[in-house]
Amino acid sequence: MKIEKRVEKVNRIRKKGYVPGVIYGKDLQSTPIQAEARELLQYYKTYRQNKIFKVKLGRKSYDVYFKEVQNIITKLDDIIHFSLLKVSAGDTIVAEVPIKLVGKHVIESQGMIAQQIMHALELEYPASATVDFLEADVSNLKLGEALYVKDINLPENATTKIDGEEMVANIIYPKVREAKESEAEQSAATSTQENEEKEE
Repeated sequence: MKIEKRVEKVNRIRKKGYVPGVIYGKDLQSTPIQAEARELLQYYKTYRQNKIFKVKLGRKSYDVYFKEVQNIITKLDDIIHFSLLKVSAGDTIVAEVPIKLVGKHVIESQGMIAQQIMHALELEYPASATVDFLEADVSNLKLGEALYVKDINLPENATTKIDGEEMVANIIYPKVREAKESEAEQSAATSTQENEEKEE
């Protein structure tokens, strides 16, 4: 991705179709930059905040990853600011890695659903590694059981500071079924009360 040093005011470069940002890292002073909006969005969709890619600034190239991206809440494809962190061999990345539930079809075949509570986990891992997502297998869980951070197999040399007891997903009945069971219980209770009143 091509980036340029930012010399104009933010509002002016946005009108020209660019997005303001900053690049920084070891041996690289924090530098205001700008990138063409469409190219920036394409790179972000491809690399997100957990993959390394190259940028060219002037005659120099750097290995970087998206450290922060700010979007307009109502238009997530509209990036208004970004920051790139330069990395070198031996450095580590701290990034939010998506969690993918595996085995949901097994749970659903039993009339239940796997409710995902945590969708990403913050990991620290070598910059040389590529971590697209984490798998969380729920296929062996039963109703009322849960899967926690400690149950996820992390990639080699990856660590997390998130508490291992944090819940990732749990197994529940669909709300429709819960509602029907509740109605059935209420109906049974009403019927019992009516019978008792007749006996009196």
